[in-house]
Amino acid sequence: MAFLAGLGFFQYIFRVGNNTLIQTMVPDALRGRVMSIYMLDNGLTPLATMAISFLIHIWSPAGAYMVIASVSLALALLQLAFFRRVRGSCNRTPLSTPHFHGRLPVRSGPLIESD
Repeated sequence: MAFLAGLGFFQYIFRVGNNTLIQTMVPDALRGRVMSIYMLDNGLTPLATMAISFLIHIWSPAGAYMVIASVSLALALLQLAFFRRVRGSCNRTPLSTPHFHGRLPVRSGPLIESD
């Protein structure tokens, strides 16, 4: 039970960091479009639940969760390998906005930055 609580805690740490990264890198004009695609994971949850249920049905719960854990670990390692490249792109022009002339773009709304 403690493992599941830790899993949920770290899942939301990832989601907050990922959401912040996307919203700071995407230009204001495209943010709604990008976030609508990003939020598809909420709509695809029932399909994932169906796939997990099918794996449990053909194997066992332990086998199904081993497959899911292996895929999750592989995706986490891929993210770890490529995250530095994404993080380094935060210092460059955000997706080539035409109004960006060497200055930082002005953002509306609250933005908390920590250096």
